[in-house]
Amino acid sequence: VGLGFGFARFTQATVPMFRDPLVSILPRLFIGVTAAYTYLALREATKAQLRGLLALLLALLLFAAWRIYAMPIDDGSRSLLIPVLIAVLGVALVGGLYLWLARQDPRIVVVAIAAAVGSLTNTILVLTMASLLGYLAPGVALGIAITHGIPEVIVAVVIVIAVMAALRGIGQRKRSRVSQEPSEPF
Repeated sequence: VGLGFGFARFTQATVPMFRDPLVSILPRLFIGVTAAYTYLALREATKAQLRGLLALLLALLLFAAWRIYAMPIDDGSRSLLIPVLIAVLGVALVGGLYLWLARQDPRIVVVAIAAAVGSLTNTILVLTMASLLGYLAPGVALGIAITHGIPEVIVAVVIVIAVMAALRGIGQRKRSRVSQEPSEPF
C-alpha cells in the first residue's frame, strides 16, 4: 500500500520535491512496516500500559497545538482556530479511546496507536528526506509536520477505527448467520 501510495504521488507530482522518488516513494515503504511492528509490539499490552500510551499521545497532541499557537503568522499575530481544533479533537479522540479501553477489547486501541505510528512515519520520513535533499528548510519541514502531520494522525486514527468497527460488524453478522442456519443431514 505504501508503494502504491508513493508511486501515485510520484506520477501525479506537480511539485519538484515529489518528482524525486527518494521523497515520494522510499519513505512511504515504511508506513506499513512501522504500523505492523507497533501492532505486534502492543497486542499483548495491558490496559494500564495502553492508558499510559494514550496519555502520551494526548500530551503530544496538546504540545503540538501549543506549538502551532506559538508560531506567529506573517503579520506577527497568532491563529487560535487550528490549535484549538487540534486540542479539542485530540481530547475527544483520546478520551473516546480511553472510554473504549475501559469497556471493550483493547485491540481497537492497539490498532489506533498503530495507525498513528504509520501516519507519523509517513510525515516524518517524507519531510526528513525532503530536508536532507534540500527541497525544504528544516524549520519549514517542522512547521509542516506540526500543522499537517498532527491532523493527519487524527484523521488516520478515526478512519482506521471506523474501518475496524465495520469489519468487526461484518464478521459478527456472518458468525451469527452461520450459527442460526440449521444443519443439513448428510
